[in-house]
Amino acid sequence: TRYLRRTTEPFNWLDVPYDSEREPRAAEVVDLVKDFGLSQGFFVPIPSAAGTYGNVWMAGPWPNLTARTKPALYLIELYAFDWVHRLLGPLPDQ
Repeated sequence: TRYLRRTTEPFNWLDVPYDSEREPRAAEVVDLVKDFGLSQGFFVPIPSAAGTYGNVWMAGPWPNLTARTKPALYLIELYAFDWVHRLLGPLPDQ
């Protein structure tokens, strides 16, 4: 979540830098997610004027994350977030 707050660009979750010695929980999460077969993940932060409003991610063992498919996934995830937001209404204040 730290990286999500600092970027507005979509990213592969395995590309997020972390120090496994200083952040052992991050290393634990990486291992745990791989154990569930989610070795590749793609995050799309949903920005707002006040910062990151939300995010959408998809993951799987063999996603087709190429320079050609990432822009399509980006649009799909933005649309999905907007659709859920319309169905459920605004997020509660934090």
